[in-house]
Amino acid sequence: MGVIFIEHPGGLVLYSCAACSTVFSNKDGQIGIRNRGRTFPVYLFNNVVNVTYSEIQNHGNSNVPSPSRLVKCKKCNTCLGFMYEYPHTNCKKYKKTHVIEIALISVLRGFHEV
Repeated sequence: MGVIFIEHPGGLVLYSCAACSTVFSNKDGQIGIRNRGRTFPVYLFNNVVNVTYSEIQNHGNSNVPSPSRLVKCKKCNTCLGFMYEYPHTNCKKYKKTHVIEIALISVLRGFHEV
């Protein structure tokens, strides 16, 4: 088993995996805070680090019309949310982002850069 390299995005507000506390984004990477998934509240992130992606899943129903990938924590492999691979409509720009479930993350205080 190799070494897992973890990046740190820096910043004053950090978002991490609730299971293992691995930081995956900061306040600058977040683009939406008052959104709701099909059954749960979500945050939308433009820039994330320390995540891996599943194979493309084509759901083939009207609720999830676009192929998507699961977004997983790089360290503990916990599923954090999903991202659409090829959004069908341009009017829904948020679909080009990472949709992360609020219940699966923690918010941490960061630090000032020197």
